[in-house]
Amino acid sequence: MLASLAVESRVLADVGCDHGFFALEMLRRGICSRAIAMEVARGPLEAARRHLVKAGLGERVEFRLSDGLEALRTGEADLLCLAGMGGDLMGRILEMYPARTRSFGRLLCQPQSHLPAFRLFALCNGLRIEQEAMVWEGGKPYTALALEPSEAGVAPEALWPVGLPDVADPQAKISLEGNPPWEEADARGAGKTPEEVGMYAMARAKSDFAALELQSPEGKQALFRIRLRFGPMLLEQSHPALERWLQRELEAAARLEAHLLEAGGEGCGEALLRNREMQSDIRRALEVYFGC
Repeated sequence: MLASLAVESRVLADVGCDHGFFALEMLRRGICSRAIAMEVARGPLEAARRHLVKAGLGERVEFRLSDGLEALRTGEADLLCLAGMGGDLMGRILEMYPARTRSFGRLLCQPQSHLPAFRLFALCNGLRIEQEAMVWEGGKPYTALALEPSEAGVAPEALWPVGLPDVADPQAKISLEGNPPWEEADARGAGKTPEEVGMYAMARAKSDFAALELQSPEGKQALFRIRLRFGPMLLEQSHPALERWLQRELEAAARLEAHLLEAGGEGCGEALLRNREMQSDIRRALEVYFGC
């Protein structure tokens, strides 16, 4: 799936390369001419070395012990792969070295968790979502994003005057501090269209959703929240893998609501409100983007 989002590049930097399978595929396909395979632990790095040497590609790969992007120099690679880790960890890796992050032509990311928070992190830190892909394997869904640096991040307060929607997992610790500096006050979004403000082109929403819902702050919040939760590109494509996931999550949310109503007690009220908001978002997404 990640390979389908790759573009022709000079050098691939594969952070958390594991056994080096992705680097091998990119080299064999001719997507890149060289690769830098990086791992935080020596064991997986040596496994990647053995695998790539056996495939006859060892001379085209550098193997480095590295905590995230630590061992990579700015501009040394133009394609980045981050996979097999949570979106919260991905955010911390990218945030730690902003110049290196923005030096890549494309970043391929496959978060295993915290997808809404990671999309929000990308938006606020000048990383535009160019493509999204989703597959089911072994009964589980996997989502990948192709990001590209934009001129600047979008100040959260520029998106909606009513504030950011709370879509992140409460355990996610993705910081929104240290965003790229705003060159002008006007860049914060005053008088700008949604397309000019950020990567979420809200006016592209299908049906009459934009016309009807964007008239109110609540409608803006709902649309922004839906696109963060479920993926702007996946929704625009009416992606069948996403539809399957939405239907499954709607059934799970209905079962959870029944359990909460039965359990009652302190704390259930807030959980019930969050659950019903999720159900509402799923139904709206299915209606607008899938015609269900």
